[in-house]
Amino acid sequence: MHLTAVELFDWRSYRHARFEFPVPEGKRNVILIRAPNEHGKTSFFEAVTLGLYGRDGLPLLPRAKVVAGDGATDKLALTYSQFLEGTLHRRAIAQGRQSCGVSLEFVDDDGEPIELKRRWHFTPE
Repeated sequence: MHLTAVELFDWRSYRHARFEFPVPEGKRNVILIRAPNEHGKTSFFEAVTLGLYGRDGLPLLPRAKVVAGDGATDKLALTYSQFLEGTLHRRAIAQGRQSCGVSLEFVDDDGEPIELKRRWHFTPE
């Protein structure tokens, strides 16, 4: 299975963006993303991570830092709701948007398309 496209809807600074990726060939099976600082690489990573894993992807996100907990366990500095509100919700509402989303498109080993869509809806409250 391989990733063929990522589409973002009202995701942080991305109003609407679609990124298409080539079919892997032989040893050419790595996708590199590069851009100057402050051009959305982390936002893109967060969209893909939350699109794939939802709440379970939170520990993988740089903005949801892990802090030392009591005893031998570490805890996330933010809950899933706090992350969504601080990172996505506040900005969306300020810009008059009510939701954001990500669509991930794949092709499986049999050549069949698979699409995974996630949408988050916000209210001013």
